[in-house]
Amino acid sequence: MKPLFLRALFLALLVASPLSAADQEIPKLTVSTDRTEAHVGEPIRYEVWVRRPDAITVTLQVSGARLGPFSIDRSGLGDRTQQDGWVTEAYWFDLTCFETGTQIVPAPIATYTQTDATVHELIGEPVTITVISLLADDWQSQDIKDIKGPVRPASGPVWGWIAYFLAGVILFIAWFVFRRRSRGKRHQPALAPHVVAREALLALRQRTWLTDGLFEIFYVQLSAIVRQYVESRFGLRAPEMTTEEFLQVAIKAGMLSGAQRQLLQDFLSQCDLVKFARYQPQRAQAEAALEAALRFVEETAPSSDAQVQTSGAQT
Repeated sequence: MKPLFLRALFLALLVASPLSAADQEIPKLTVSTDRTEAHVGEPIRYEVWVRRPDAITVTLQVSGARLGPFSIDRSGLGDRTQQDGWVTEAYWFDLTCFETGTQIVPAPIATYTQTDATVHELIGEPVTITVISLLADDWQSQDIKDIKGPVRPASGPVWGWIAYFLAGVILFIAWFVFRRRSRGKRHQPALAPHVVAREALLALRQRTWLTDGLFEIFYVQLSAIVRQYVESRFGLRAPEMTTEEFLQVAIKAGMLSGAQRQLLQDFLSQCDLVKFARYQPQRAQAEAALEAALRFVEETAPSSDAQVQTSGAQT
């Protein structure tokens, strides 16, 4: 009786025991700021904390140089700890805002890959920041002296008429120039997708992320620029697809040549290695990936733009 009782007790405890923390829980995003109020243009330290099981990879999605109304001046990786099978790591951003009032930093978005290779989306919480004007509260009520009236010329009335005439001519010229410039701005066409992507890649080249060793953030930005370009250029929802899904759609649609598909596949595969597999590339590899992205944009640009680029290079 005693061995049977102990065996039954052991089986009951085994069934009732909880699953491991990695099976029960999913990664979590938490955010923090060093202040809830800031003056216009004053830097704000914004941090995104990721807590994940060691077996799960989490990638923070950062696209462009802005977070809502806030511009990203600097960014980098913070502290990283590992304990009891869990990893806690931080991403920091220095933000500034030039719009007064209650402003919201959008909720951070990340993707995480389970051990079975399935990819899921993780959304944090938005943060509210009150941006205060540098002007005094009673600036509108401060006494402002009115302008003085016109002064008549002392030499006689004829000089007054000449002065009025010249002032009218100057005002007419100013109005005419302003209207021409406004009309030119109104009819200015939107930039083509390849032009936007080219400017974004050149701006990415000027950042110091590679010098600072921030390869993961660099590759996240680089991949986002290329996927956004593909979405705009070919009408695909590339950011919502995995690399394999997007390449399959591109092959079926016949929108890329064989060499272009191979170039894009090698580029996206390298980005995935850095973002999801924690691969640490060399700086030369990162710079080569940026050049490959520029070459892909140039090769897939409309034929008219390619001709313009070719003729410009010949001249």
